[in-house]
Amino acid sequence: MKRLFTTFTLVLVLLLTLGLTLFKRHDVHASYAKMAIEGKKAYLSIRVFSDDITLALQQFHKDPSITLKYNEETMRSFQKYLNWKFIIKKNGKQISGKIIEVYEQDIMTVFVAEYSASQPIHRFDLEYIVLM
Repeated sequence: MKRLFTTFTLVLVLLLTLGLTLFKRHDVHASYAKMAIEGKKAYLSIRVFSDDITLALQQFHKDPSITLKYNEETMRSFQKYLNWKFIIKKNGKQISGKIIEVYEQDIMTVFVAEYSASQPIHRFDLEYIVLM
């Protein structure tokens, strides 16, 4: 199967979404994401600083007790956040991502999301929401 690998940096996106959404003064860290497209599926790997994503999830869910535990609960929590903040569309229809993996990498957390479409993905649109 032909693979189309598209690697892009979301430095500005993550800088704005994770940095500006926090009400408390906090150092902003840039992170990155990679996307691989294979037929009807797209895989998005997002690497973020663990403390940044913890604060972002606490604010998003309005629950200061949220911590990263690298389990199903964390995957569901980030999946809701991801599908609200990063909207991927194919032919104008949103494709929701499903978190299939989450793991710790030093002071970073890596989330891997899978997006499935009904037809092969040749082109897609990406939108993001920034809160200030």
